[in-house]
Amino acid sequence: MDIQKKYSYKLIFIFTILISQIVFSQKTIMKQKVPSDYRKFNMEKGPNKKKYSFLEFGVGTLLPISLNRDESMSIKSSFEYQLSTNFKRKISPVLSLTNILGISHLRVQAKNIYELNDFGISSSALDPRFRMWNLIYQTGFRFNIDPNRGNQIGKYIEMNLLGFYTWNSTLRYEYNTNLNDKTIIRERNPNAISNLHYGFKMKLGIKSKSIFGLYRVSHFLENSDISRLLVGFSSIIGNKTYR
Repeated sequence: MDIQKKYSYKLIFIFTILISQIVFSQKTIMKQKVPSDYRKFNMEKGPNKKKYSFLEFGVGTLLPISLNRDESMSIKSSFEYQLSTNFKRKISPVLSLTNILGISHLRVQAKNIYELNDFGISSSALDPRFRMWNLIYQTGFRFNIDPNRGNQIGKYIEMNLLGFYTWNSTLRYEYNTNLNDKTIIRERNPNAISNLHYGFKMKLGIKSKSIFGLYRVSHFLENSDISRLLVGFSSIIGNKTYR
């Protein structure tokens, strides 16, 4: 009888432990915060799915560096603003195809009028500036550095070939006519500026932010060309779910 009691006590003790563990585990589950919007966790979409698209905005500055030793125009601080729609198609956890369509606005300010040999402008002209609107298409590859990132953007390296068309350009300069007066001249789509261009772009991304370098192989101008190397920063627009 004593043996049966001891055996019963052991069973009761073990059963009590199991019940307490189950109750405790249930309490833990009940205390979890349930997401109010499950659409944010839709696994049918996102950076690690077969297809993914997003908007991106970037700002870059021209550097007075030439990789092929051509003479570049001496410029002051000059910037390009880019807005693009990016399409990514997954091949593997590491590799993706990219197709990018966008526009850019390039603002260039030459240091002096003697840089503009292609335009035949009088040497008395001052403050020469360019404004260019471009349509851009890029295609290439994205290499994901952390393939186990889940359904997130993570870290990546992107390499693209690019072509763009300058559909609107303006050359602006001015003359001093009197001591306190000046005349501003604007030439729309001057013939000296080429319209079709090509080059390549490399980008290093971390989550929704990235830095990039763009090199234009073709010429804007025949003689003293605009700097070809552009470096900058870009960010994905309106993406709070995927990082």
